[in-house]
Amino acid sequence: MKPKQLTLLGLLTVAFLATTSLKSTADDTLSLFDRKNISALWIAAPWDAKKRGPEERMQMLREIGLSKFAYNGDGAVDAEIEAAKKHGVEIAAFWYPARNPQVVDAIKRFGIHPQFWVCGSRAITVTNDAERIEAEADRIRPIAEDAAAIGCKVGLYNHREPWFEEQDHQIAIIERLRRDGLTNVGIVFNFHHWRGSLAEFPALFQRIQPYLLAVNLNGMKADTTQYPTVRYIGSDESELAMIRVVEASGWRGPIGVIHERPTVDAAEGIKGNLQGLEWVQKELHQPGSGGPKPQEPTPPAPVLPKPVLAPLAAPQASDEALLAVRSADDARIAAMSSPERSRLTAIFSEELRYAHSTGAVDTKASFIDTLTTGKTKYLLFDYLEREFSFPAPGIALMTGRVRIRVATAEGEMENELSFLAVWRMEKDQWRFLAWQSCKLPPEKLRYP
Repeated sequence: MKPKQLTLLGLLTVAFLATTSLKSTADDTLSLFDRKNISALWIAAPWDAKKRGPEERMQMLREIGLSKFAYNGDGAVDAEIEAAKKHGVEIAAFWYPARNPQVVDAIKRFGIHPQFWVCGSRAITVTNDAERIEAEADRIRPIAEDAAAIGCKVGLYNHREPWFEEQDHQIAIIERLRRDGLTNVGIVFNFHHWRGSLAEFPALFQRIQPYLLAVNLNGMKADTTQYPTVRYIGSDESELAMIRVVEASGWRGPIGVIHERPTVDAAEGIKGNLQGLEWVQKELHQPGSGGPKPQEPTPPAPVLPKPVLAPLAAPQASDEALLAVRSADDARIAAMSSPERSRLTAIFSEELRYAHSTGAVDTKASFIDTLTTGKTKYLLFDYLEREFSFPAPGIALMTGRVRIRVATAEGEMENELSFLAVWRMEKDQWRFLAWQSCKLPPEKLRYP
C-alpha cells in the first residue's frame, strides 16, 4: 500500500523545505514546541539508570520543566497515577501492547484520559493485506471499545512489526474500525520506528495527518530507509527536514521525546533531547543560527559486579534486545489475563515448563488449556521487581518479585512470589520457555 517509487515532487518538496524558513508565526511555533505540549517517553525505572520510583519520577519531570509523560513501567499502576496527580503531571499515554483490564480499571477509577498506544502483533501471520486488516481490526476492536467507554483514544504505534509499521496499513485498519462506529482510533507516528524515503515523507505526512494523535521525535540517519536507533534530536542528518515538514503542515498536536536508555539517567536523556529540540527550532526559522550541532553522549562504561568465584564474560544486552524481551513479557501478561488460544500459542515455546509456586508443573498444552477454559484466571499480575540479563546469545533470564491474584474453583488467592523465568529466541521471536516461582512469607517475617 505504501508508495515505493521516489518522486521528483517529493524530492523538490524536501529540498525546498530544507533551504527556506517557515512562513509561520512565533505563536504557531510555541503551540507545537512549547514544553507544555511535550511528553517524556519511556522513563520508567527499567529505562532509567537511577531507577526512580513514581514520586522521584514526577519530581524529575517538574524539575526539567515537563508536565506530561507516557508510561511503560512495572509496579503498581495506582501508585504511578497517584504520584502524577499529586505533582500535577499528566499521564498522556500508556504503552498498551495488549488488552489489560487492570489498567482500564485504574484509569476509570482515577478519572484520567490517557491514550492507549498499541503496537502490531506478531501472532497474526496472514500475509494477504485484506485478511491482515480484518485480523488487526478484530484484535484492536475490544481495546478501542474499552477505551471509548472511559473517554480515551487508541493510537496505533509503529513498532517492531513490519506490516503494522506501514502507515497506510494503519489507515486501512482505522477506516475498517470506523465502519463499525469506532471513531476513537488514530495514529501515533514515531520517527524512531519509521523506515522510508525522506523524499516521500511530505506526501506520507499529508496522508496520515487527519489521523494523527501524536508525533514522537528522534534523531534520524541520512539514509532513513535504515532502522534508526534511539538518538538525540538534532544529532543526525534527517530529522531537521522531517520536523520542518511537520511544522509546515500546520499540525499542532502533542509531541514526544524519547529516553529509553537503561544505562543513562532519564533526566539527562530527556534534557539532551530538549536541548536538541531547541537547536532544531532555531534552525527551522534561520538556518545556521542554532550554533554547534547537538552530539550524542559517549556511552558510560558498564559497571560489572565483582566475580564471586571466577570471572565470566557474559554478553551485554543491547537496548533493543531488552526492549524486545520486555515487550514480549508485557504481551504474555496481557494474554494470560485475557486468554486467547492463538495469542498464547504464539508467545509460549513448544518446550514451555511452567512450575507454579504450589509445585504443580504445566506444559504448553496443559497451561493453555488451564487458561482458556477458565480453570485458573489471573486477576492481578503486578510486578514489584523485574530485571533481565542475557547470559548467552538468544537467551534472556528474567528475575524479580510479583504479586499475583488468581481465581480457581477453590476461590481467589493472592500471593507475593519470587521468580526466575527464561525467554529464548526462536525463529527471530522471543518465546516464553520456563517459569519457576516460590511464595514469599509476609514481609515482617523475612530476613533483612
